[in-house]
Amino acid sequence: MAERANDIRPGQVLEHNGDMFLDVSIMHTEPGICGAYIQAEMKSIKIREKHYEMFHSDATIKRAILDEEEYVC
Repeated sequence: MAERANDIRPGQVLEHNGDMFLDVSIMHTEPGICGAYIQAEMKSIKIREKHYEMFHSDATIKRAILDEEEYVC
């Protein structure tokens, strides 16, 4: 599901650069001269490595939809 960068929130899972990332924190920044952007701290689900990315406010981001299954031990 694609949505604007302004709509992403911590706790969501995004598909970005061929990997899946969990959003840890989001910071919206509006510098005086340039356009607004989103600074996202994300953690890779596959390799558990933190990644920092800047998105323009109007950029399109693909959000992953995950299914939850309950397992009984």
